[in-house]
Amino acid sequence: MTADPKRPKRKRRKRHSKSIIQAAGGRRCYLCEQSGDMTNKGYLEKHHVLFGMGRRDKSEADGLVVMLCMDHHREVHQDDGLRRRLCAVAQRAWEKEHRPDYGKAVRAKWIERYCRSYLDEEGGQDGAYGGIT
Repeated sequence: MTADPKRPKRKRRKRHSKSIIQAAGGRRCYLCEQSGDMTNKGYLEKHHVLFGMGRRDKSEADGLVVMLCMDHHREVHQDDGLRRRLCAVAQRAWEKEHRPDYGKAVRAKWIERYCRSYLDEEGGQDGAYGGIT
């Protein structure tokens, strides 16, 4: 049997990795949890910590995603300092996950994959979410 030329092919779905940053399946906003706000704000959006310039797919594959409430998702995309701190959290998690594979070269592998180190840029930024871990 041949495929029907009038019928569009089904798009293959990508398999998504679990977040290596946020535990428990991301049922709460990551930033709300970090600030101690345990209220459930309902609707959550997936945030790819590293995005743009072809990094979104890598971020998804490496599990560098968190669930955020709409307010925090908007805030992360508008506040460059908060975005960089979240990127540093992602880098820490990635390095911890891959240290057994790469040993001392884990930072160099991160830079090779994502073209910059957020941990080297991190110095002394205090803010509302300065203590993100």
